[in-house]
Amino acid sequence: MPCKILLEEVSGEFFSYREIKLFSWSIVIIIAFIAALLVLYRGLTKRKEFLMRKQFFTSGAALLFGFALIRLLFLLSDLENWTNGKTLFHYQLVYLGYNLLYIGFFFMVNFFDTFIINSPKKILKLSFLSLSSVYFGLFLFLPLLLSYEEYTRYILYSGLYYVAFITFIIFISILKRIKLKGLLRFLWAFLGFILVLIASPLESLFPLPIVPLTILIGYILILTNIELTIIIFSEYFSAKQLCLIHRGAIEGKIAFCPKCFVKYCERCFSAVILVEGNCWACGFDILNQRLSQKPRTFLEHNSSSIEGKSYPKKNQMKKQS
Repeated sequence: MPCKILLEEVSGEFFSYREIKLFSWSIVIIIAFIAALLVLYRGLTKRKEFLMRKQFFTSGAALLFGFALIRLLFLLSDLENWTNGKTLFHYQLVYLGYNLLYIGFFFMVNFFDTFIINSPKKILKLSFLSLSSVYFGLFLFLPLLLSYEEYTRYILYSGLYYVAFITFIIFISILKRIKLKGLLRFLWAFLGFILVLIASPLESLFPLPIVPLTILIGYILILTNIELTIIIFSEYFSAKQLCLIHRGAIEGKIAFCPKCFVKYCERCFSAVILVEGNCWACGFDILNQRLSQKPRTFLEHNSSSIEGKSYPKKNQMKKQS
């Protein structure tokens, strides 16, 4: 509150507090809508075989759309309050925004849990079960102690901290397996998420241009590093570290089965898996998204390069198995 009063006194000769709030949040909302469209476009242009990457992009776009829409509703509620006071329409806009926060939180948690449950990492599953138990335990009793607005804010911020904690666990787990450039890109994206996380609860403590600008910088950091971050996440959720096709270490970009998360070289994946249609590890029909064959036997490691060598066929793999 003191920051708001100080800002009104300082800016009275140039712009009013309401004008600053309207302008700053309008810029953030417009950028958020544009960013959501760009992320959605990148997700839709991915081939359907790269299912997890499409899910990351489309989920990120949905969260950006939700963020922009929620802030738009809150801004409209402020406009209604400034012109006509706290009318019924003002409260309808506010509570509609909070309900969207509700939906966005469960959407975000459900998306993360989908991959956590399928992850081979025990520490991630244990963290998920512990946090979920505490969260849903409080979820049942807090409505008796908090108002609707306070309860909804608890839902939002606890969800954000939950995702931040899970992301931190993933970062610690991949620290020794990712090159420095990849780690830096991941850290930039994580820093962007932290900026959004910290700035949201502190909106009433700082002058208006600071909070919207911080959130905007956070989303820009996330968007500019999202591609490599998704590849790093796929590194974490992958169950095996060798390409099943050329029987050596992963080379170049990573592709993976959307069912069992086994990794392939993107070149091997495009040349063999997309032609045959089935994952060699679990038999999942990647083209039609269904389980169609029995899994193959995992071959012994062979460090020979795929350069200048022909790709093995199904019949050859059966004989070798």
